[in-house]
Formats: sequence, C-alpha cells, structure tokens
Amino acid sequence: MEIQIKNKIERVNNGNFQFLESLKRDVLRYVDKFEIGDKKIYDYTHISYVFESYTALTRFYPVMTKQLEEFIVKISDYVISDFENLDKDNVDAINNFQSHRLKVVSTAGLVLKSKKYLDWSEKEIVNFIRKNLKSDGRCYDFELRDSLTYVTYTLGPLVETCLNLWKSRRNVYYFYVEPETKASIIKSVRWLIPYIKGEKKNIMFINSIYASDKNKKEYGLVWNKSNALNLINLCINFDRTLIGLYNEND
Repeated sequence: MEIQIKNKIERVNNGNFQFLESLKRDVLRYVDKFEIGDKKIYDYTHISYVFESYTALTRFYPVMTKQLEEFIVKISDYVISDFENLDKDNVDAINNFQSHRLKVVSTAGLVLKSKKYLDWSEKEIVNFIRKNLKSDGRCYDFELRDSLTYVTYTLGPLVETCLNLWKSRRNVYYFYVEPETKASIIKSVRWLIPYIKGEKKNIMFINSIYASDKNKKEYGLVWNKSNALNLINLCINFDRTLIGLYNEND
C-alpha cells in the first residue's frame, strides 16, 4: 500500500490529477487501519510515503489537514520514543533501524515544517554518523552482517534524511565529517563504489555474527549491485559526478 501511495503522489505532483481522488482514498484507508506496533521499526520507513501525501492532499482537500497531521505526529512521536527508550549502546539504537527512524522523523519535519522533528533529526544524524559509520567508509551494519545489502539499508534512508534536512534549509549532512571519527556519509558511499563497479565482491553473510543469517537464501551469494542503484540515484542530488556510475549500471 505504501509503494502504491508513493506512485500516486509522483503522478499527482507531475500534474496527473486524475489520480488525486484514488490517492485520497488510499491514504484515508491506510490512516484508518494503521495500528502502532504492528510493524517492525525498519518497516516504518515506508510510512514516510504517506507523510509525503500531506503536501499534495491538504492543498486540494483542506479538511484532511488535521487528520493527516495528527497521524504524522502520532507516528513520529512513537518512532522517537522507540529510540529514546533504548539503551544508547543497544544494537538497535546504532544499526540501520536508526537510519529508518531518521528518515521517518525528518520527513515529518519537512512536510509539517516542524522545528521539533527537524531539530531531533539534526541532532541524531550527527550521533548516527559518529556511531555507525567508520573512518574508512564501512558501516557498523556491514561489520555485523557481512552483507552490502545492509549497507544500502543504512545509507539509503540516511541520504533521504539529508535530502529532507536540505529541503528544510538545514545543514547539508551528506558532506558532514564527524570531528572525532572522521566518518562521513559521502565517504561511506564512495567506499561502496568499487563493489558497484565490480572491482570488489561481497560474498554475503559469510562472516555474519548472526547464526540465523546462514539460513537466508542470499547466504554465500555475490551481492547484486542493483540493490545500490536507488541509493546512487539519491546521492546524485548532492554529487553529480555519480550520474555516469548510475547510467552505466541502470
């Protein structure tokens, strides 16, 4: 349902207003049926597409503004509390789960123009860069799982957070370098490029610390670079030199 909503938002934003009524129906159905706690925290990343409908729908259906705003606030506050209730050394406070939280809350900040959510996103993206990204470009999740799929799980929502903050006239965190660790998002993206080009290979999950990863169907397979194309497309917003890489592998 979230992807369907995302596709309709794109059509409406491109002037195809025949999708407006069905977008309204889909969003209202989603909001009415949604139950907090039904999803894993990483699944909340797709709810940001419902958040994005706020701008399109409230322009044409002002009566929906309050209902959608209440939904966005309820979800965002839940996602923040999920993090705040964790011990800060808990794996789920450091791994890609936090990247997804940042995407959700920063999207809320963008569409609602909320200082509260934008301030939280700015504070926590800096903490996340320090705790998850390494000075050589590797991600904490890669160290745990030995799979580049988890690198894209981390970096994709993180770059979307950068975009949300940039669109909100906040700092451009794509280029931010953490003073102590010297880690940065752009460095982690560039660390991935040799794998996309085929100069390096990742045999997935071989050195994962989780025994359950041995049961994954991808275990022992070579990582597929197609998983990184959406990430690279997002990064092009900040780094136009990546256009060639994207076109060569699309």
